Amino acid sequence: MDAIAVWNKEAKHILIDGSPNWQQTLQRSIPEAVWEINQDLAREDTNNITNHVCTQYFKSKREDVTGQERGQNATVYLQPRDDKQFELKCPNWKLWAYTDGSCIDKDKNFVGAAVYCPQTKAECYVNSGGVGLTNTINTAELTKIAAALTNKYTKIATDSACSLSQIRKQLLFPEMQRAHIHSNLLEQIVSMIYASPEPICFYKVKAHSGIAGNECADAIAKHSAIHDGGHYVHFQPPAPDGNAYTHLYWLATKDTDEDFSGRGAITPRLRALSDIKAKLKTEMCKSHRLGSAKTGTGYYNYWKDFRPLVNSQAANAFWNNSNLGNHTHAHHCCVGNWFHT
Repeated sequence: MDAIAVWNKEAKHILIDGSPNWQQTLQRSIPEAVWEINQDLAREDTNNITNHVCTQYFKSKREDVTGQERGQNATVYLQPRDDKQFELKCPNWKLWAYTDGSCIDKDKNFVGAAVYCPQTKAECYVNSGGVGLTNTINTAELTKIAAALTNKYTKIATDSACSLSQIRKQLLFPEMQRAHIHSNLLEQIVSMIYASPEPICFYKVKAHSGIAGNECADAIAKHSAIHDGGHYVHFQPPAPDGNAYTHLYWLATKDTDEDFSGRGAITPRLRALSDIKAKLKTEMCKSHRLGSAKTGTGYYNYWKDFRPLVNSQAANAFWNNSNLGNHTHAHHCCVGNWFHT
């Protein structure tokens, strides 16, 4: 094992004045150690030794022998400090609003959110208002951003990449988010972004990595999740019963399964159609015998082009003629149908 001692000139003088023979005493205390003295440093210019840069100082173990016995004071000189290495990547990080959501006890889902600004030390406890399907961590992550926008913050930092992706999708493709479980909340966030007089900037930060603002927001979010009161911002659930799809209208069919047990008819239930193309066509053909016509044939196109030119009242006038008998009526019926089609 190599033991390397590092100190500055002031500490060196204090050590020498207090115990001039400290190294000899240390050698006698550890007789099994092998003490090596580097002979190269004695031939160097000791006047410029403080400016010497040693890239492999742990291997060379250079020693300062200025005015002292050789090998008495072992000193390691590090590279000069580069101030650029200590510059902050985000100098204005204290002006950001750090947001975070928390979900405690996954069985009961105690959900809470928070907003924290290091510059003003403003804390915002958020009640996400999740019920049933919306009582999730995703709700907390979105409500914290909504709370930050409500408080007029324009630089918002979050550790939730999922929330940023959902907001971006709502901005670019709102029609794809119509059936989203948090569609109302996403629409509220987007409306506040559009209404803001200043540009809104979102920043993705790493979670639980020692970022001061994010750690404070995480602690506030946990407190907000545990306690029922003391919240500054409250969000209402999408529906009293917790059904996030109450405001949506979708085509459905009655599903009446046969009762093989013989106990009676089963109450019909609604089954939503997965799409309004193939599934809707199948349902219309089965229930109303519609939707199975071949519309790609030449006869259909001829009839479609000819239909606006036909006088429907003249073509079907024989239906109202009471003087026609059954035989004549049937004959004109064929003629009329042929003329109409």
